[in-house]
Formats: sequence, C-alpha cells, structure tokens
Amino acid sequence: PSSCSDEVTDLHSVVSKFVAGRLCSEVKCKTCGYSTQNHEQFFTLSVPLPPRRARQVHLQDCLQLLENEESSILWCCDKCKHSEASKKIWVASHPKILIVHLERFGYTVSTGRRFKRDDPVTVPTLFSRHDRQADGSLGEQAVYDLFAWTDHHGSDDSSGHYTAHSR
Repeated sequence: PSSCSDEVTDLHSVVSKFVAGRLCSEVKCKTCGYSTQNHEQFFTLSVPLPPRRARQVHLQDCLQLLENEESSILWCCDKCKHSEASKKIWVASHPKILIVHLERFGYTVSTGRRFKRDDPVTVPTLFSRHDRQADGSLGEQAVYDLFAWTDHHGSDDSSGHYTAHSR
C-alpha cells in the first residue's frame, strides 16, 4: 500500500481486536523530496530508552523518542537514486489495550557484548495518547490505565528471570 490511510489486513482474532495497533513510517529523499510510506500492524509497541542521563526517564520520553524523525539515514531513492534520506515513524492507530516493551538490551560494537540498561522508568498509572496523521495532526485519543507489568531480573539477555505484577 502506498499510504498509511490504507487499511491494515486484520488477523480477525479476539487478540487482534483488542491489542492490535498500526505503525506508519515515511522515508523521504533529501535530494528530490520523493517519499514512500509503509504501515504495519503491531501487537507490542517496542520503544527505545533515551540516551543515558542524570534525570528520571518517563514512559512519555520513550514514546516520543520512537516518533522522533531520524534526520539522516542511508536509502536508495527510487526516483533520483541518491542515498540520503530522513525517516519518521508514528502511531496511526492505538489499540484498546496497549502493550509496551522497553528496549533495555543493547549491543556494544567495539566489545561485541550485549548489555542491559537498568535506568528507572516512571510509568504513570493513567495516561493518554493520540493517533497521528501523516501531516502530524492529531487523531483520536486513547486513554490507558496501567494494570499489569513484568520485570526482568538479571544483568543481560542470556540470564535472569521475569516477575509479573498487577494492580
């Protein structure tokens, strides 16, 4: 499909009815302005942690970081064949039940080792998000009430255990 306004093929299940959302992405050539849009269904929204810093990290920081525009990526433009482009991702449709995954595991190229970020993240018990349109305008609002989460206990992705919590 050429536009994020196109319908995503539903899996037509009870699960997808409640936890499926839609991500859209746009890659835009910096030379000629040609752009392509893509969309995909998600069941878990994986969000990055901000670069390490002294202040407290909030879930909204992570969600915002997901939707920040990447100003310089390598991409071969279909129209002019140049390779410098920008890319942006946004949530076009939020699910009724939002499952968020914090991307806590990373990789250090110089050492070839994986690591775990243990930054504390403040997650509000009640928060809202707006669907976004391609032009940045806001769509419907989704309100979420935190009711469950899991924690990983361990120093990396190859060891440890998970605990589940609910309120």
